[in-house]
Amino acid sequence: MCFAGGLYEIEFQLKNGKEFKAYYTIATYDKLESAFKSDSEFKKFIFNVYGVHHLDSLRIYKDFHYINFPVYEHRSEKLIAILNEDLMTISKSDIKAMKFKSFKEIDHVGLYTQLDFQEILLFQNEPNYMDSYSIDAFQEVHTDISLLSYNQEINEKELNQLVRKFKEEYGARTEKDEHMKNSWIYREMINEWQKKLKTRNVHLIEVTYP
Repeated sequence: MCFAGGLYEIEFQLKNGKEFKAYYTIATYDKLESAFKSDSEFKKFIFNVYGVHHLDSLRIYKDFHYINFPVYEHRSEKLIAILNEDLMTISKSDIKAMKFKSFKEIDHVGLYTQLDFQEILLFQNEPNYMDSYSIDAFQEVHTDISLLSYNQEINEKELNQLVRKFKEEYGARTEKDEHMKNSWIYREMINEWQKKLKTRNVHLIEVTYP
């Protein structure tokens, strides 16, 4: 069974009378359609596609930005970054109608790491140093970890030492085969290290992929 990713441009009409255009990304094992006989058929498809059918709401966004780095040469699509202010969650029960506008097949459904506008601008440019790492393979089944450094004063050796320190701290706080327990520690530490590194213009990025 093949995994599919798609970006839908949609016009929403809510039961309270509000109308707006937004984007919606889907990662699913279902076949993603790009043509519909009617708006009601499109709405039914979106509501019931695998991965969304069990949810009572949709997470959509008003705008998005492509970034050039990290690079995935084996993928056709650049990474999609979304600003916090463009994110929306709407209840399915509040949606009166959905009009299909366009569809684009994508390889990546986006970043796990939330970026601000300055980081989006920064990641258009090639970093001084970039590499991928693994902290805990079990926790990273659906994500990649990348380190992007825009700090010319930090060399590759020092960056690798920082990652090694991170792994040592994580190993000291976790227990072997306690994957559920470790997941909370993993998330907490990733957040902590992202903040620490950012002060030095070094960025720890999580990328989701099908």
